[in-house]
Amino acid sequence: MATVKVTDKGVITLPKTARDRLGVTVGRRIEFIEIEEGFLVRAARRDVRVLKGVLARPASRVSVAVMRRAGARMGRISARR
Repeated sequence: MATVKVTDKGVITLPKTARDRLGVTVGRRIEFIEIEEGFLVRAARRDVRVLKGVLARPASRVSVAVMRRAGARMGRISARR
């Protein structure tokens, strides 16, 4: 088991053995998932930016008012603003 020291800015240095096991390289993100016993640490699966371009652009633009009405019908947001 490896231990790390937290700096005054909250920074830790992840030991090489842990980086290797997690498959973490420079620039990758790590998730800290809170569980009953503490935290589960794992390499983040993917960056949300990889989803850019997955969906086709809509055929026509939708106004903010139309989006608000649709959200209000779903009970999520207020139609007024």
